[in-house]
Amino acid sequence: MTKFNVGDSLEFIEKYGSYEVGDKVTLTFYTDDTLVGFEGKYGNGCALETRFKLSDKPTKNQRITTLENEVAELKLIVHELRGKKSIEPSTTIVEDKPKMTRLVDGQWQPTSYEEIAEMMSLTPNQQRAAIIEKVKKFVEEKLDGQGHEVPDSRSLSYGPWYIRDFDFVVNAEKRTIVALCKGSNGKVRERGIAKCNPNDVFNEHIGKAIALGRALGLDVSEFEQAVQPNEVVVGQIVDFHSRWNGRLLDSFEVAKVEKQSGKILAFKNKNKANYFEFEPDETGDKIINDTNAKYEEG
Repeated sequence: MTKFNVGDSLEFIEKYGSYEVGDKVTLTFYTDDTLVGFEGKYGNGCALETRFKLSDKPTKNQRITTLENEVAELKLIVHELRGKKSIEPSTTIVEDKPKMTRLVDGQWQPTSYEEIAEMMSLTPNQQRAAIIEKVKKFVEEKLDGQGHEVPDSRSLSYGPWYIRDFDFVVNAEKRTIVALCKGSNGKVRERGIAKCNPNDVFNEHIGKAIALGRALGLDVSEFEQAVQPNEVVVGQIVDFHSRWNGRLLDSFEVAKVEKQSGKILAFKNKNKANYFEFEPDETGDKIINDTNAKYEEG
């Protein structure tokens, strides 16, 4: 049972390589229950979790105050962008606009309030489509055949080496993907595993990016936190349940979607011979796989 979470700020409690006691790093992934990957001032690395303690966290009231300020500021920006001259007064006073950042290609970078507002205006399906395109590009760039150096701390006793080839093992039924990284001699030198959360929608492209990033010691937290789709579209695999007892009635890749009298109908084939009404709130219908989803048709 792990005692930390991805994204936690950790402190070394003993000297480790170039790191001194008290040096802080960010936890990026677990390779098992005791070995953690981290990003610090000397780059990416991994070490036993017993070498760390959790950095001091802000109190609950401090976190609440921070969130209230951010929400109040975002409300102001959204209303300004919509051209409104005034909004209802807030009980939270915001003195100066705080600096804001967002994760871009594995790095926290400054961003404008306009960009934040634009992202907030996208539907979950639109955000999902955007992240899928991003992970495809991420994997494509890593598979460019140019070779990728793996830092010394990731290669353990082997010293620095180069990845020359990748293989993926995809098991959609078990919702897992393994990335196998091979050296110039064809031997597997590192591997990364991505297992889809039972509550999340499985996507092969996102899984490949997460597994590959973990194998290479890269920060893929943006992909791990991908927005989940909330509307059915062509190409998704959906579980349909009974309105009366919740029993699973059918599971299939949606061939056609139509809206009729306020209802969302998902057809099993294009000739519309068999269909179910998509009612996630009423029956527990659930999108389980969107690897082949056609979001541009949604």
